[in-house]
Amino acid sequence: MADEEKKKKSKKVPVIIISAIAAASVAGGATWFFMNNKKPAEEQGKLTSDGTIPYAVNVGIVKENEDLEAKLKEGTENRIPLHFATVATSKDGENFKCVLGNPGGAQYDMYFDMYADSEMKDQIYISGLVPPGSQIEEFKTNKKFPKGNTDIVLAITTVEDDHKTLHLQTFVALTLIVE
Repeated sequence: MADEEKKKKSKKVPVIIISAIAAASVAGGATWFFMNNKKPAEEQGKLTSDGTIPYAVNVGIVKENEDLEAKLKEGTENRIPLHFATVATSKDGENFKCVLGNPGGAQYDMYFDMYADSEMKDQIYISGLVPPGSQIEEFKTNKKFPKGNTDIVLAITTVEDDHKTLHLQTFVALTLIVE
């Protein structure tokens, strides 16, 4: 009996930790975004002729942990559920492999954009919209990176159903590794 309780508790700890990290990241990123850098969608990158953000074309299915997905559905209005790797690898310095996902429990479509500088002026990639339950597994930067490791800024932005209004945005570090 004690072993079963330990197993249940050990399964809950990672979910709680991941949820806490995600909530903290979203709170900090959203605060910074709304206080300093609220840009209309038109300034964010790719738009269709009617001013909406299009869906990404290279998305796949997110493989989810059911417990985590249930937790993400609770009180998601002011949080961005995160599903991404912290490193992206490449052999040529332009084409990278990395999971950038929108978990199935998410409420909103999201897109990813990357910046080579901390001021976020040197944009190197922007995806189309990634719907809940989908992920991007490869991306191509508009700049070639040298062999070695380069830390960049990954912006994760959720978008309202009209595909024009930005909902929340958070920023995390991503390491590009060119082998």
